[in-house]
Amino acid sequence: MKSALPLAVLVLIAAMAHAQTDTPVITRAPITPASPADTPELDDLRTQNKKLSSELALAWKDNDQLKNTVLGQVAAANQKAEAAEARAASATNALEQNQADLDAKTKEVADLTAQLADAQKAAANPSALAAAQNDLDTEKQKVADLQAERDDLAQKLAQAEAAATAAPAPATASTPAATSPDSTDLQQQAADAEDKLNMSLRAYTLLQNENDQLKDTLAKTTDDKNSLAAQLDEAKHLADDRQAAINQQTQLIASLQGAAATDAKDIAALHDQLRQMQNLVAQLAAENSDLKTRLVLDAPSPSAPTSPSYTPAPALAPPPPAPATAPSPDETGPRTYKVVSGDTLAKISKQFYGTSTHWQQILEANHDKLRDDKSLQVGMELKIP
Repeated sequence: MKSALPLAVLVLIAAMAHAQTDTPVITRAPITPASPADTPELDDLRTQNKKLSSELALAWKDNDQLKNTVLGQVAAANQKAEAAEARAASATNALEQNQADLDAKTKEVADLTAQLADAQKAAANPSALAAAQNDLDTEKQKVADLQAERDDLAQKLAQAEAAATAAPAPATASTPAATSPDSTDLQQQAADAEDKLNMSLRAYTLLQNENDQLKDTLAKTTDDKNSLAAQLDEAKHLADDRQAAINQQTQLIASLQGAAATDAKDIAALHDQLRQMQNLVAQLAAENSDLKTRLVLDAPSPSAPTSPSYTPAPALAPPPPAPATAPSPDETGPRTYKVVSGDTLAKISKQFYGTSTHWQQILEANHDKLRDDKSLQVGMELKIP
C-alpha cells in the first residue's frame, strides 16, 4: 500500500481544489486496457470504482447545493439577527427614556406628597382660627354687656332729667341754676360707658377682620390641598403608565433575545448539517481513492501479457449479510431496520438502495428520532422509505 500514497495525495489535492472552486474534480487512476489475464476481482473493482465515482459526483453536487442552501439560510438568519439586535437596541433606548421619565415623575410625586402632607397638617390643626373665634366671641359678649350698661345709664339719665324738669329749684337772676349731682354722675358714667363701648367695638372689628383673614387662609389652604391631591393623582397615573411601558419594553427585549437565541441555534444546526455532508463527501472520496489504488495495484503489467509477474491480490471478501432485522426490498409494506454497531446513514442507504446518496431520505423519514448521523444508537428501529 506504500505505492498508493502519491495517488491518495493527488485525490486529496483534487478535493481541496474542489472546495476552493466549487467545481467537482474527480481524478481517475490510469486503468490499463482489459486483458485476458484480468481477474473477475479486477473487473469488480473497476465496476465499484465507476459506481463510486458516480456517487462521488452526485455527492459533490449535493454538497454544493446544500452549501448554497446553508449559506443562504445563514445569511437570512444573520439578517434576522441583525434586525433583532437593532430592535433590541431601539427598545433599550426607549426603556432608558421611560425609566428617566419614571424617575422624574417619582420625584414629582414625592414633592407633591410632601406639599399635600403640609397642607393636610395645616388644615387639620386650625388652632389659630379657633383661638381667634374664642376671642371674637369674648369681645362680642363684652360689647353686648357694654351696650346693656350704656342703655341702662341712658335710661337712668333720662329719668334724672325728667325729675329735674318736673321739680325745678328757685333761683335768682344772678345765680345760675344748680345742676343735680346725680345727673352729672349719670352723664359721666354714660360717657365712660360710651368710650368703653367704642373701644370694644374697635377691638371687635379688628378681631372680626382677623377672623375673616384666617377663614380666607383656611379656604386657600383647602384649595391648595385639593389641587395638590389632583396633581398627585395625575402624577401617579403617569407613573403607572410609564411603568407599564417599561414592562412592555422589557418583554419585547426578552422576546427579541429569545428569537436571537433561536436563530443562533438554527445557524449552528445548519453548520452541523454542512459539516456532515462534507464528512460524507470526504468518506466517499476516500473510498474512491482506495478503490483506485487497489485497481492500480491489481492491474496486470504491460510487459507480461501472458502471465503476471506479481502475486494476485486476494479476492475481496463478500459483503457481510444484512442483519436479520433488515427486510428485503421486495417485501411489501413499510420497511424497518434495526441499527447495529458501526452503522451510518450512508451505509444503511447503500444497503437498501445500492447507493449512499439516499441517506437524507432516511433522515427525513425518521426526523422524530434522528437529528443527524451522530444521533444513531444501536438497537434504534428506523423506517426505510
